[in-house]
Amino acid sequence: IYHQLNLFLGKNDKILHVANNYGQLDFLLTMQQANRNIETYIADSEKRAVALTNYIVKNRKIVYLESLAKASDNRTTLLISCETIHEIPTSIYKIIVLKKDFELRSFINFEIIEETNELIIFQKIVNEKI
Repeated sequence: IYHQLNLFLGKNDKILHVANNYGQLDFLLTMQQANRNIETYIADSEKRAVALTNYIVKNRKIVYLESLAKASDNRTTLLISCETIHEIPTSIYKIIVLKKDFELRSFINFEIIEETNELIIFQKIVNEKI
């Protein structure tokens, strides 16, 4: 999955990651591209505490949020590797869903632009004014 994600993420992307893990994916994504800026919300406080102990958090642009509401307004890519998400921030233009973790297959105002065995990539539908 990690290698497939790299195909859809830029080296300077500002990513909001909603997860249910211990920060492993954040580690891998920033090790591949050091300029990636990741804010991650892990609802489980114990898992979030473990992720915060990783030495890479001090050396790379990874921030673990106590609530999703504290996410920066400049995030443009949403990575979902958990079971649910209740709200999509307005700044998001691309959503990447890990299929094994998430059941929903559509989002309002987003369309599927790519699908693999492990991922679904959505892009915001932009209404052009004429």
